[in-house]
Amino acid sequence: PDLIDARLSQAGKLKTQQDLPRQLLSQPDLKSFLQDGDGIELVLISPLTRCLETYKYGVEPVLMEHIDNFQERVPVLAIPLLRERVYTASDTGRPSSILEK
Repeated sequence: PDLIDARLSQAGKLKTQQDLPRQLLSQPDLKSFLQDGDGIELVLISPLTRCLETYKYGVEPVLMEHIDNFQERVPVLAIPLLRERVYTASDTGRPSSILEK
């Protein structure tokens, strides 16, 4: 399909908010890593909107809940090399000026 940097649908956002934190915390290694609190120094993420939204709605809340001062202590960087290969228009991404809004 010809989707330009597709966003999560409302159903996708809801599923991400409800299911992803539970799925992440069901992983014993990740749960013990988070309990340590000092293990995460940097978060790298694809700059595609659906990836940023997945992080915002599903991953970031878990990190904020388990790591003191997470937003102040841990940089989160969107790295273009982490995105999928460009097979369709939905994999090309949006300009950073639009994403910052």
